[in-house]
Amino acid sequence: MPSCFNASSLRFLFLQKNSLNGSIPNVLLRSPNLVALDLMDNSFSGNIPSWISQLSELRVLLLGGNELHGSIPNQLCESRNVSIMDLSSNLLSGSIPSCFNNISFGNNISFRMMGVDYFYFMINDIEVNCALSDATIFLYLPCVNWDSSEYVEVEFAMKYRYNSYRGDIINLMAGIDLSCNELSGRIPQEMGDLHGIRSLNLSNNYLTGSIPVSFSNLRNLESLDLGNNSLNGEIPNELVVLTFLETFNVSYNNFSGRVLDKGQFETFDENSYKGNPGLCGPLIHRSCSTDETPPPSPSIDVEEEDEGGKGLLNVLDGSLKEPTDDKEKAKMRVNNARVITWILNSVEKDIAVSLRPFSTANENWVHLQKLYCQPNHARLFEIEYEIARINQDDKDVWTFYSEESELI
Repeated sequence: MPSCFNASSLRFLFLQKNSLNGSIPNVLLRSPNLVALDLMDNSFSGNIPSWISQLSELRVLLLGGNELHGSIPNQLCESRNVSIMDLSSNLLSGSIPSCFNNISFGNNISFRMMGVDYFYFMINDIEVNCALSDATIFLYLPCVNWDSSEYVEVEFAMKYRYNSYRGDIINLMAGIDLSCNELSGRIPQEMGDLHGIRSLNLSNNYLTGSIPVSFSNLRNLESLDLGNNSLNGEIPNELVVLTFLETFNVSYNNFSGRVLDKGQFETFDENSYKGNPGLCGPLIHRSCSTDETPPPSPSIDVEEEDEGGKGLLNVLDGSLKEPTDDKEKAKMRVNNARVITWILNSVEKDIAVSLRPFSTANENWVHLQKLYCQPNHARLFEIEYEIARINQDDKDVWTFYSEESELI
């Protein structure tokens, strides 16, 4: 982005899915009225700039799918009007700021009826010319000026898929996605103060400690993903009051005790809990009797065990067998989470979403091999030939669709 960029009335800036790199440019400060900033799926590096908090009108901040590193700056908590924040699939480390409860997450003013200038790019090359006479910027095609924010569309991952929110619907959405980073430490109790939040994804990090009981205050929560961390302790009984919860994942942690089976929690199956040998209960088909309950897996200090990628090939190819020692089991789970994080950070966003149902690094790897490493031109020709021969004729739509589906 050129240094002559000056768009003080700009409200919505979408630059996702380009090949932009370097640090996030501070020329964005010249657009103090920004409401939505989407820089996802580029190659931005460096730290998250602390000056983002000076964009006081910001409601949507999407920085996922880049190469940002360092800690999440506490100054980000000064962005009090943000309702949607995606920092996923970066290289962020350190702890989650406890001051996140200073951000509104759900108490936004309406996007509609704002006078807006809107720039939208989804190409790899952007042609930019600067008029030196007035230091303004002219952005050539594709550039669209909208006079109503009902055309503004924001994409955010929730319940294992990316959803698009447009116009006033954006006001109903509030979420945080910090997944697929290298964050560590405990989940702050203060996150339970985010009463309006609907989606919280902290999966695929190195978080430790227990689930805060304060999460029971998140009464609007629809999706909670804490999978692939090193969390431990029991799942708080207080969470049964989360009556809107539709997606719940704590797989591949070190939890122990009985799984919840009341309210929304009776709708979740063993996939929400797998990889926690200390858990028990009818929903996961594991007895809670004293003589059969496995001992809780001990917490493991990731920093002590961190050896980079050395010796982790057997985690990827599946040759590493399940150890019997509890400490080694915990270490294996941490290494599994580390390799999954590397995989998700290395593929396109749409591919990463398709990998979310898989809980082990080997399952991720095998799935990718099946999709991309085994071309079969003969089979492709056969499928194309069969599709060409299928006619609906007098068949109903469902029968016709089923015949085509069976070919794949």
